[in-house]
Amino acid sequence: MATMVERYLDTSCIRVVLGAVKQTEALLKGDIDKVFYTGSTAVGKLVMKAAAEKMIPVTLECGGKSPVYVADDANIEIAAKRIAWGKSINCGQTW
Repeated sequence: MATMVERYLDTSCIRVVLGAVKQTEALLKGDIDKVFYTGSTAVGKLVMKAAAEKMIPVTLECGGKSPVYVADDANIEIAAKRIAWGKSINCGQTW
């Protein structure tokens, strides 16, 4: 996902940061408009707490390995079928 974001999206307004608790805590001290977090529930709780203190909107996808981005120009019917298949294979926990 990190590679695709850098390749296809405007990186002047969207960033993917890979790291653990230390990197997440440092990132949340910055000036952020929106957080989309995918990872462990434990770190997700830290993200939500820090974001709530600064009133930053958050999307949490804790514990899963299947984050999804649907572009504005996507064929919704095809995208929905593919997302449903991907999310349901192995109960959404694909390795």
